[in-house]
Amino acid sequence: MTGLQASITSRHDAFVLDVDVDAAPGRITAILGPNGSGKTTLLNALAGLRPIDHGRIVIGDAVVDDIEAVRRRRGGSARRLFRR
Repeated sequence: MTGLQASITSRHDAFVLDVDVDAAPGRITAILGPNGSGKTTLLNALAGLRPIDHGRIVIGDAVVDDIEAVRRRRGGSARRLFRR
């Protein structure tokens, strides 16, 4: 299992989130930043609740940026990554 890799660009009005994330399985990863820096936007994009304009989200061996959020919550790849 390779964890979570994401390269995301998401625009909302004048705000542009452009971020790369590499989180290893079994590790704790913190998202830190000031108000308005895109922390919630990033988490929503990773959860499939916010569309991304460009990029790729991979959990383990599965590409999940094209899977709707409901399917992810019902036992998709994210559950396998974070299961103990």
